[in-house]
Amino acid sequence: VQILIGNAVNGGLISHYYNSGANYMNETLQSLDYLGHSNISQILKELNKLFPGGRPPQDFEARNEIISNWPDGQFDEILEELDQKFYDKKPELEKTLTGFIESKTFKNKDYTQQWRAFIGFFRKY
Repeated sequence: VQILIGNAVNGGLISHYYNSGANYMNETLQSLDYLGHSNISQILKELNKLFPGGRPPQDFEARNEIISNWPDGQFDEILEELDQKFYDKKPELEKTLTGFIESKTFKNKDYTQQWRAFIGFFRKY
């Protein structure tokens, strides 16, 4: 889920697909649902519909081949709409993710501090 957030911050949701993050789409969707963010899971499922059969290939090279063959501008409007929906929900997702991680017992407090700094970096965007 953190990879999704990072990719989206650095280039919109589509960057999650043309990078390796979407190699783990099933795990990402399951994790979002587990964390109580099925609304974000639905956003990704909408984007998935842009791929043949509604399923992006697990291999990022195959996904990139499909994306590069989309006609210029054909999906710009839907991608912008999905990005905005994601960005509107991102703060709550980050809060949930941070709370989930902090609820786990870390014997090394420095790790928790590093995680908070990492999350804080993405909150700037």
